Amino acid sequence: MILHFTLLIAVATSTIAANLPLTDGCSTRSLALPSWLIQDYITTGSRTSFRLLNRATGVSQDLVCQTTEGNGETTSCRAIGSSDARLVVSLQPVNSTASRVFVNETWQCDDVKPLTFAATGNGLLTSICAPGEICIAMIPPPTLIKGTLLSPFSITPAYGSGPTGHDNEGCASLSSTPTWELTASQIVRRTSYREDGSATVSGNAFVQVTNHATGSATGCLIQSFPPTLGPQVMDCQEQAPSRPRDKYRIKTEAWFDQADNFTLTLNETWYCDDVNPAAPIAFKGTSKVSLPLECQDFPQEGSKDLTVFCTGAGENNFIWNGTLISQELLPASASLRDPSPTADSCTVSSFLSPAWRIGNLAATTNLTGSIGSLTFQIELATGESPGMYPATVSQNWQMTGTEEDEKGGAEWYTCGFSEADWQPEHLTGCTFQFDPVMKTLSLNATWTCRDLDREHPIYFSGITNHTIPELTCEPAAEGSNETRCATTRGKAWTASMQSVDWHQ
Repeated sequence: MILHFTLLIAVATSTIAANLPLTDGCSTRSLALPSWLIQDYITTGSRTSFRLLNRATGVSQDLVCQTTEGNGETTSCRAIGSSDARLVVSLQPVNSTASRVFVNETWQCDDVKPLTFAATGNGLLTSICAPGEICIAMIPPPTLIKGTLLSPFSITPAYGSGPTGHDNEGCASLSSTPTWELTASQIVRRTSYREDGSATVSGNAFVQVTNHATGSATGCLIQSFPPTLGPQVMDCQEQAPSRPRDKYRIKTEAWFDQADNFTLTLNETWYCDDVNPAAPIAFKGTSKVSLPLECQDFPQEGSKDLTVFCTGAGENNFIWNGTLISQELLPASASLRDPSPTADSCTVSSFLSPAWRIGNLAATTNLTGSIGSLTFQIELATGESPGMYPATVSQNWQMTGTEEDEKGGAEWYTCGFSEADWQPEHLTGCTFQFDPVMKTLSLNATWTCRDLDREHPIYFSGITNHTIPELTCEPAAEGSNETRCATTRGKAWTASMQSVDWHQ
């Protein structure tokens, strides 16, 4: 299936048009996490009722399900006070205490531009029944129903792993009285004396602490002690094999005071959903402790200079208690495994606000306007900040001044990538047209997005025509017939695409 759409946000003239800022709104959530939450589930006899929340739109509907005659045990559901055919829900009993709910819904978002989405999903509802055949949800509400997007394209977004230890058994209960453990430490302090007898103190500090509720290990570092004494801010990073761009991350702040009995102060935020994945809790805790470090002096022979080396983690690691500052139930639409639907998503940006980030353009031309060489860098604009690895397009032509050898003008040329056998993650190919007189650059590019569903990639192609901003031209060298044109080094610009095709 190949579909084509023209972007309303693009301008018809060849000017730069910045792509629209994307937020965590209806359209981005519809693409990245089509899903529902079920709340207030209750069954009495043949009647079941519950509230269904669409997590993309934030719209809730109250539904009632009645056993359908002639259809076995399958139960159809309808929205109370509504005959909206865009929502189809049914229940199918699995056993006496469990039913599977099936949801199929179509909805519209207008936050970026008018778009229609459709998705389907199903999940298991378990219940506990009291005398009189009244049944309620066994797991505390709400219940998460993950979905598959059907339109505008078919993808099943890959949910993340979530923050470390969020689903560990006992995570929430242990968090009520938080404890940390010192699993590694190294403090180095050097005192050096000048000829006038004055001293300078330098050194560094590293500690690794583990939160017992989540099992997450965080390393905190001071690369160089400042000359002043007192608590010093440490740079903290979670010690994990990889750091996926989860929406919810463990955040640790630390201060270390070497002059005050090696005092370590921690503030940490972590998450638990071991009781109910659809009702995650954010915990904030703090602690202040004097670390039991053992130090050894290493004097420098022939001077008063001294290096002190301290460590405190061995076979019997030091454990201490902290204080819980707060615990907060996250919003009803939250899930710790959710992907983060932001402009950093290749799929979201390409579908809602496609644009290229281009920079470092340089070209040489002769007196006739023919191009001798052209170089520029390009990447898909998927966020406010430039990426780390843009592709470098580089082309060179021999300029003899003859008509046969003249290049440029209205012709289209295939992009040549300067790195052998390498292209960036998204870009798969492009052609370009460069007019040094009009100072315009046109691109016809293809790229692939598989960030939301690696098994079902989406293939995009798009065209942009724009005027190059801040392009200056001057003779390449004194007495040369060549002119060199270039943009400001290190300054990129964003060029929106006028039209985009996609297919799966």
